[in-house]
Amino acid sequence: MDTPSFPGVSRTETPVARPPSPPYIHIPTVADQDNAVTLNPITTTSSSSTTFDLGLGNHISRADVLTITQNRVQLSPRTQEWTYESRRQAQPILSFLYLGPASVARDTAFLRRAGITMLLAARDSRQAAARLLAVSKSAAELGLDADYVDVAGRAELISGIPLAVGKINQHLLGRGGQGKVLVCCETGNERSAALVAAYIMTMYDADLVRALQFIHYRRFCTNFDDDIKFLLRSYGDIVAARRMVDGGGLVQQQQQGRQENQQRLAVGEGKKQAKRGISDTSMDEDEELADGPESDLQRFSGRHLTPFVDSGRGAGDEAMGLGG
Repeated sequence: MDTPSFPGVSRTETPVARPPSPPYIHIPTVADQDNAVTLNPITTTSSSSTTFDLGLGNHISRADVLTITQNRVQLSPRTQEWTYESRRQAQPILSFLYLGPASVARDTAFLRRAGITMLLAARDSRQAAARLLAVSKSAAELGLDADYVDVAGRAELISGIPLAVGKINQHLLGRGGQGKVLVCCETGNERSAALVAAYIMTMYDADLVRALQFIHYRRFCTNFDDDIKFLLRSYGDIVAARRMVDGGGLVQQQQQGRQENQQRLAVGEGKKQAKRGISDTSMDEDEELADGPESDLQRFSGRHLTPFVDSGRGAGDEAMGLGG
């Protein structure tokens, strides 16, 4: 793409004819080596409600949540050393939920030792049609439950999340909360890892950042690219919205907002005030919130991209009509 050149102005970036990229989702690391990421089981926003909305179009009772999670706070301390060979093994993400590659599902010695009671494979629909990534044989040999979540691609992964969460919870409830589930895919780093992250966001008070940090500490090789992060963030927003509506949080906020509006109208009724300019409001209530015009500059902090730079003033400025 050709762009006009002007004296005194130098282009520093090459223009690209495409839609703007979405903002990068940064997952910060915990600097303190002794610090642990904790997860608490989900809680409802309404004290009178006896059920939770999982954000999946169905509800789960308080008793079922206690049975599944054992009302335990999950800890992910950064204590174990990670080696390259660890990627071929399965790690316990939660006390009852393991994550690993499909090859682990054929390791009968490990399955017995870990006490696995269910194998859940996340497959591409083409693998399912070709009967690949099957875990039924190992499950039948050990008397375990086996199930699958088949999706055609990443775009359909979000529709497979409710199915995976439901299968895991149903199995654990059937065993009185004493079961253990191994979720696997080809590598144990992408499709299955996304399902485990979504499960944590569903059953625990965890947003996207906390869920990925928790998993990363347990299984360092997991790969959450931007597409998966955006998908999981959208799923988390859906879950949070449904919980708020179910718990009455949204209704309470709306009622409170209407009451505040009515109070403001009552106070200002009959009082005609002159229209204020922005200079009149800069030192008003915004002063306490530090939200005046000066704070708008914070939006541009840390932005170092400069498509064009002024390589010299004088003749160049006059040529562009920028002189005094």
